[in-house]
Amino acid sequence: MSERVFQTGHGRVFLQVSGANPNSSMVYQGMARLGSFAKAEGEVSRVQIPSRLAYDRFEDIDVVSGESSLPTTSMIARFGLTNPILSAVCPMHIQAHYGKCGNPQDQNGGWEKILAYEKARFTNRSGDEQTALDEAGRATILLTGDITARMLWEIDQMALAETCAAQIDKEVVDVTIDDYISCGECGYESEGENRIFAVTVGYTTGSPGLPAELIVSLDGGLTCEQYDIDTLAADEDPSAVALVGGVNVVVPSADSLSLHYVDLDDLDTWQEVAAGFIAGGGPNDIHSHSSTQSWLVGNSGIIYSMANPADGVTVIHNAVLTAQNLIAVHGSDSRNIVAVGAAGVILFSSNGGATWAAITSPTVQIINTIWMRTRFYWMIGDAGGRMYFTTDGGVTWTEKVFGLSGQGEVHGIAFSHHPDSPFGFMTATDGAMGYVFRSLDGGSTWYQLPDTAAATPANIHLNAIDAGISGNFCVAGGLRAGTDGILMIGS
Repeated sequence: MSERVFQTGHGRVFLQVSGANPNSSMVYQGMARLGSFAKAEGEVSRVQIPSRLAYDRFEDIDVVSGESSLPTTSMIARFGLTNPILSAVCPMHIQAHYGKCGNPQDQNGGWEKILAYEKARFTNRSGDEQTALDEAGRATILLTGDITARMLWEIDQMALAETCAAQIDKEVVDVTIDDYISCGECGYESEGENRIFAVTVGYTTGSPGLPAELIVSLDGGLTCEQYDIDTLAADEDPSAVALVGGVNVVVPSADSLSLHYVDLDDLDTWQEVAAGFIAGGGPNDIHSHSSTQSWLVGNSGIIYSMANPADGVTVIHNAVLTAQNLIAVHGSDSRNIVAVGAAGVILFSSNGGATWAAITSPTVQIINTIWMRTRFYWMIGDAGGRMYFTTDGGVTWTEKVFGLSGQGEVHGIAFSHHPDSPFGFMTATDGAMGYVFRSLDGGSTWYQLPDTAAATPANIHLNAIDAGISGNFCVAGGLRAGTDGILMIGS
């Protein structure tokens, strides 16, 4: 089979004038094209020292990379009744869709490759001659908008596949991808999506029972290793997993009323820490922003902060605003955090957890998942199978309808690279099976993966999902059949 080559005629332009977010629609631009693009990665300069062997000679000992630039392109469009080149004032999301046999106007299904410009701004606007003096001067008018964007994304179609079945014989409770791009200078090489961590439940069947496990992949899910969390009893299950500060894998457990952590360089030696946890406030989820800033939410409306897993936690909300069980927590930065849980409860902090406020909720169902895109844009999914978003920090809410709305549960929401990324993933069930959904427009629309003709691997439900940095990679985990777990890779 010959290599696939795209031509300019295979490309079509789509635009979200208000940027990639759940409240902004992607619109097909039938009278526009994109010009050439550029992104300088920085000039490389030599670092030299005087030669040890001869005068007036020098040795290269290193190189220094110069400053990279933001991606640039241009939009060229015919002047008509609607002219975003002239009217757009806010950062936009622009996509060039490439395909051959699909419907070029089908935003989610008609493409084979996408080049996307996130947070794009017009930096200069120009146009052809505006009027004619005679018949010879008749012509269509072309407008040109020079564009600078925050990021240039290359988006591919994705398939779904089960992985590491031999190592995962128990239900997966939570998953996380925590990695960084490294070219091997310090002994570690990765494109930023190699390190995957998952936790499974334990077994009480048999004597003795089997403890919960940490599943680790260092090659993007191609292979996995399993490690007993031996500080958890067989009847104690993990609640969540997070890599804190790039050093410690932290596993809170509501059953044990404690957290369990292990050094990334010694995954066999676990420590249990119960300091700071209070009766009835077993932890259900953790969100870590940095090595010294993590938050855990628990039963009975308890919220904890954690500066160092070895030192335990500190109570920062003790059922003052609610005594409902808190199920999930997420933050857009070090100050803005949202906690959600039973009976639709939503709590918000704008000062790193020092104080909290109750937010009017759009649902009375258990809220299973929260993704905080920005200080004002949040997305939640509930046990009634519905997803909602707010654009004003929880003052008002709008339901975001997708293919399985109201049929089962929404279990997880995650976006790629940074919180307000255009590219996200979601897990939801129809009451009988779990599915993975993808968004290409900041949560405005969602469609079911895979992009290929293959089916979703069989499962009962998918409890959790996390996204890689590329926009083309995700990991989901849950229950496959009986008591067997499943780890699913989207790529």
